[in-house]
Amino acid sequence: MDEAYKRDLVRQWAALCATPYVDTINRPPPANLAEPWFTIVFDTESTELETYAGATLERGLVDVVFAGAPGTGDSSLLQAAAADVDTLLAQSDPNGRLVLELAQAPAESTNGTADHSYRVMIGINYTYRNP
Repeated sequence: MDEAYKRDLVRQWAALCATPYVDTINRPPPANLAEPWFTIVFDTESTELETYAGATLERGLVDVVFAGAPGTGDSSLLQAAAADVDTLLAQSDPNGRLVLELAQAPAESTNGTADHSYRVMIGINYTYRNP
């Protein structure tokens, strides 16, 4: 399974967005990072064997998590998130292996009093064909 292909491609696309993308996989965001910013979490939901092609077909979510400064409300963060998700959805894999299909409705993603940043998460359904 070539998980790096899918992840690296989405990270390349994230760099095209207006809001700064921060890769937080296996590391915390920098302490002096200005908000807003966003990160990505991969959530595989299913994998099935395509016997006619000998490949696997994976379906899941690319969770795009936007962080906003405390006390600023949700309007500006939701606007930034919507624009950046549109940018991600407009991308196309030249090899046709990864397709970002549909953005889900935004959901709040908070850590209560442990973290005062305001977060909005938008899941993007994907299909990934792994030869």
